[in-house]
Parts: sequence; C-alpha cells; structure tokens
Amino acid sequence: MIYDDISYIHRYKGIHPDLDSAISYLESQDIKQLQEGRHRILDDKIVLFIQKNRLSKDSNETFEYHKRYADLHLLLEGSESIAYGQGACQYLGDFKDQEDIGFMSCDQSIALVLGAGQFAYFYPEEAHQPNGFNHAGEEVVKCLIKVLMTQ
Repeated sequence: MIYDDISYIHRYKGIHPDLDSAISYLESQDIKQLQEGRHRILDDKIVLFIQKNRLSKDSNETFEYHKRYADLHLLLEGSESIAYGQGACQYLGDFKDQEDIGFMSCDQSIALVLGAGQFAYFYPEEAHQPNGFNHAGEEVVKCLIKVLMTQ
C-alpha cells in the first residue's frame, strides 16, 4: 500500500510499467475536467473512473481485494476515510473473477484519511474498504484508477 500526496506520485515510477503509464497520464492531464464515469486509458490495462460517491457512516468489517488489478484512489473533492485491512484476514465467499473482486474480514485495520490531492494505492490482494465517512461531508469526488498488475 502507498499513501501519499499527488505532488509526490512521480516517486513511484519504476514499480510497474502500467503504473508508470497511469502516473504519466495523471501528470499530463487535468483529470478534474473529465466527466463522471469510465475512461479507458490503455486498453484494459489502465481504466480510470471519475466517481461522485456518498460516504458510509456504517461500521463494516468487510474489506474488498483484487487479484489482477491494483486500485489507485485519488481524492479530488472532499474528505474520505479508507480502511486498510491488516492482521489475520479471512476470505469471505467466492472470488468473482469476471469483476476481479473478492471480500475478506481482517482483525485489524488502519484508517487512511484522504483529502483533496491525496491518494492511496492498493496492490492486488491488499484488503481495503473505501468510501468511509470522515466527519467532513457526506460526498466526495474521486478518481479511481485500476492498474493491471498481472495477466
């Protein structure tokens, strides 16, 4: 997991070629001008979503994870808490290969608070729980980038 400010995202080039392409895209485009919805950046290797999300105030012990894609959550407006699952984690139910999503419970978590211009990057298999309420408004505008890490 990576948690940082967008002004330092260049530091993470070299981790994976498709992440490099996603970073170059973020550095060269004004993503705040993109319309809400799905945008293909590099075939199915890099897919960007502009989302207006309602934050959840509910306590939830279920985390999501992915096998093929990493998630880069970049906050554009508002403040969001994303829980990062740690400790002993247990898979819950079957993994959905088509959607590249599964769920798990973890006995520990760390709250990552994202404000505008901050991002969190979750590698495949890392448990995370986005869209958490952070006492600063009930909606956020964010950019979610899915980066293919495995074929």
